[in-house]
Amino acid sequence: MKKLLIGCLWLMSNPLFAEQIVDANFTPKNTVKTFQSQNAPKVTLDAAHFNFHTLDDRYKPFGKILEINGFNLTQSTTKFSKEQLDKTDILVIANALNEKNVKDWDLPNFSAFSRAEIDAEGWLQGATLEFHKGRIAVFGEAAMFTAQLSGEKDQQIKMGLNAEGAEQNEQFLLNVMHWLTRKI
Repeated sequence: MKKLLIGCLWLMSNPLFAEQIVDANFTPKNTVKTFQSQNAPKVTLDAAHFNFHTLDDRYKPFGKILEINGFNLTQSTTKFSKEQLDKTDILVIANALNEKNVKDWDLPNFSAFSRAEIDAEGWLQGATLEFHKGRIAVFGEAAMFTAQLSGEKDQQIKMGLNAEGAEQNEQFLLNVMHWLTRKI
């Protein structure tokens, strides 16, 4: 009986340990272009801090949604500097890691950012708020803004934008981005 119970538990938990991959078939529902190229806000996605989500992989659906909406989207593979941050309107950081924690998530978790990056004037990490001339939105879950598949090919579970029950996530993402750019 114990062997059967252990076997059932292993089979039930197996999909939980499967690799998360981008849903290459994700197609944004929104086709409205809010921004034209001459006034498009520049969105920079961080890819310099061993990020789990990048535009060329798990955050590709995020990029598709923003590009269709007219945002000017770039990915940065260099550490933050004041000069670099001055050239972007919205900075997106998704699942940044310290190099020491890339393969070892056991405590302690080290900061993904250098002291100079943390102290970059005019940029803060915090809750959704207005600060001086800017706006900040920080979310604890990055997967809600991407479309991923988890599990074996014949038993894949949809996660994020394409998950059942998450039909409003795409519009929520656009609402957040429009709020950050003061469009709403």
